[in-house]
This record gives sequence, structure tokens and C-alpha cells, in this order.
Amino acid sequence: MNITILSATLFSMLAAQPVTVVVPAKESAFTSTHIRDLTCVATFAIIASEQVRGDPKMLAYPPMSIKGKYYTANTGLRITKETGKSKEAVREAILKELATLQAAHAKSADPDIVIADSMRKCLPLLEVEVPQKPQPTLPECAALVGFAYDEMYKSEGLSKSARDLKTIASVLDNRAREAMLADGKSGNERDIAMIDSKFAVTAKLKASESGADVSELNMDYCFSLAAPKPKTPGEH
Repeated sequence: MNITILSATLFSMLAAQPVTVVVPAKESAFTSTHIRDLTCVATFAIIASEQVRGDPKMLAYPPMSIKGKYYTANTGLRITKETGKSKEAVREAILKELATLQAAHAKSADPDIVIADSMRKCLPLLEVEVPQKPQPTLPECAALVGFAYDEMYKSEGLSKSARDLKTIASVLDNRAREAMLADGKSGNERDIAMIDSKFAVTAKLKASESGADVSELNMDYCFSLAAPKPKTPGEH
């Protein structure tokens, strides 16, 4: 595990934490619960980093790119409020727990057990702090990723990331229409269903507190629906 990559992942997760918070007049020490939660933040940062690298064992865990980010931001904010410590002090405490986990990982005869043991304690906390979001339908996913593409195109133009989103949105659109065709829906019915889904998703995004922050919806699930289909035997 690369400490530089992990630190970058951690700082990215912490970026969602507000800068201005109301804190107690007197600073207090971290409790055992705080240390437990900080260890979980470090654990999720490790998994997020290794998932980006494509580690198959880490990919077996839930995607941490979004849920880990929200857990980290919420936990950092709560601990800052409860202890009166600065955001920087909380970040340093997380880095300390990260270093401790890395040291245990390096010394262990079976390093993956270290992460697995931590995840057994941390995953239930993640599910409480960041509950699983409802799974969108295929038409909703097509609309959601299409919306994400539109927002990215406005800020970045036709960048590589924007092109990737456009491709994924097209794949989801095609699969949604194929699924409705299999259910016997006419071309006109399919068009209406896709338009209705687009209006519904757009209204939900605009009504949410985060406005156009599509990360608050279940994008990971939508991306999984766009994954390449396994080939059938004999198919090239």
C-alpha cells in the first residue's frame, strides 16, 4: 500500500467536510468511540485506494468511492463538534490510525486479515451512517448518468471523463429500451417511459439539498448495470 496514494484518497474523502463548525468552548480528548470511528475512516481510505488499483480482494467489499467519502465527512464533522478539536487535528488523528493499520498490515503473515478484521467492525457502522440507497431502475440510471454527463460537459467540455459518462449513459439507455421491448412495450411507450424517468430524476436532483450533486444517488449501482455483459459460450 502506498502512503502517498492513501493520503490523497483520504484528503479527497475529507474534502466534503464543512470548514466552519460550532465546537465546544473547551477542547476534549478523543474517546474510545472516536478512535474506533477514526480507525474505520482509515480502513475505508485503504479500501478505496486499493479498489482504484483494481485489487480483486478489495473489490469484494462495497464500493468506497462514494459511501466512504460521506462516512469520512460525517464522522470528521461529528468528532470535531464533540471534541472541540480543529479539522486539521482530526485529520492528523486519522493519518495516525492509517499508519497504525499499515504497520499491522506489513507485519502480518496474512495482511488481508488485518483489513478483514477491521471491516467486520466498521461495515455495520458504515451502513448506519450511510444507509444503502434505493436501486434506480434502468431508465432512471440512464437519466441519472445522462444528467451527470451534462453537468460535467458544462464545466469540462468533452473531456475523457465526460466522454466516459456519455458512453455509459448511452449503454444504459439502450439496455433500458431493450428490457422494455422484451416486456412488449411499443416504441412510443418506451420513449414516453424514458422521458418520464428523465423528468423524475431531474426533479429529484433539483429538489435535493445538494442540487446537482449526483453523488447522493446510487451511481455505483448504475455503473454496475452498464458493465459489459459476460459472453456466452462460443461467442467471440
